[in-house]
Amino acid sequence: MKYINSYSGINCQNPLPNQNDWLNTLDVNSNELVLPNFKEHIEGIQLRRLSKILKMSLACAQFCNNEMAKSEMAGIIIGTGQGCLDDTRKFMVDMTSYESPSPTPFIHSTHNTIAGQLGLHMKCHGYNITHANEGACLENALLDAYLQPDQGWYLVGAVDEKIDWLQLLIEQSSKLKDLVIGEGATFFAVSNTPSSIQLEDVGAYFISKNRLAETVDDFLRQNKLDLKDVDLVLHNGNGVSGAQDQMNYQDFCGAYFTNSGFGIEVGIQKLKSGLSRVLVVNTIRENQIGLTLLKHA
Repeated sequence: MKYINSYSGINCQNPLPNQNDWLNTLDVNSNELVLPNFKEHIEGIQLRRLSKILKMSLACAQFCNNEMAKSEMAGIIIGTGQGCLDDTRKFMVDMTSYESPSPTPFIHSTHNTIAGQLGLHMKCHGYNITHANEGACLENALLDAYLQPDQGWYLVGAVDEKIDWLQLLIEQSSKLKDLVIGEGATFFAVSNTPSSIQLEDVGAYFISKNRLAETVDDFLRQNKLDLKDVDLVLHNGNGVSGAQDQMNYQDFCGAYFTNSGFGIEVGIQKLKSGLSRVLVVNTIRENQIGLTLLKHA
């Protein structure tokens, strides 16, 4: 049995990694990320060497680490759809501009740079892995933490960034031109230490979204539940037929591969405000479905 002991996020609704009670200020018109003053969250020497996505990740991770100061971090598990996208752009520019490009942009452009840098900065020498299968990468990261031995706590992160090249690509696509692109970081401290938020179950499925209702029913049935036992379904574009109450969290954070992390943040705050059980549904990628069941413990 696993619990979410702490969480921290930076998104277009909340720029502060040390603030996690922003639900009453949700604004559908707030669709641009405002970055915090990272000097208040990260030491100066570290700050100069980090890209935006790494700054967001480290600021959120440090908040969770501070909240869990009395117990040891056992590992770092990251979910990211596109990794360090801006460093990938820099690497591609260098490759076309110089005969002998610096290897640094390439090293920083890989998806596992995030988990690796967090391990270095936070001096965690334990389990360190990245799940980068786009659509359900966060759910796979949470499932990984869910299956880990009950020793210490695991830092689970979801992060993706938006760059100008990505926006241009969206604008040139007739299928995606109306999509509002978002970005953000969400980190969780997951352990078997009881807290008010229980990670009741999590699953990732490589199937068509046309089977969403059937998949949700099967998922809940495994937990001896059905849809009427869920107070709120949070989704990112594809609701679940028959749910009592639903909310599209993508309307508030934009579209990015790990925006279900934002959905889980909303779900945690809903549970703390009085709900008993919340289901977060992720169909950001057409052939992948991620499900996260949260319960007020």
